[in-house]
Amino acid sequence: PFYWHPDTSTSPGVFVDGSIHWIACNASDCKPTIVAFDLAKETFCEAPPPSLVGDMLVCSHLVALGGYLCMYNIQEIDDWAVKEEIDIWVMKEYGIRESWIRFTVSSLGALFDFRPLCMVGQDQVV
Repeated sequence: PFYWHPDTSTSPGVFVDGSIHWIACNASDCKPTIVAFDLAKETFCEAPPPSLVGDMLVCSHLVALGGYLCMYNIQEIDDWAVKEEIDIWVMKEYGIRESWIRFTVSSLGALFDFRPLCMVGQDQVV
């Protein structure tokens, strides 16, 4: 598959479950997707994003928290305003779209430097 890749300084690869993940656009239809490169098999595939994210995937960030693939977004797509509350999506079962769960956290006034650091237990994000 062919993908257009964003600037990797804003969307670096995230290692989870033996694969490196990043957000790219599918070259055939220009839709954003989560691309995964399996290091053992040396193959590309797409990881399913959360169903409710839609167009927000294009300005989302990936991170690994507690060994899970996670994504978050700090901006509104229509006006690029910084959010007061940030949704962090966690893929609890790798590769299963329905396993994404959402945490909502305060941005604490962070502008563009918000980044979740780790999970504490099963339901707290630092």
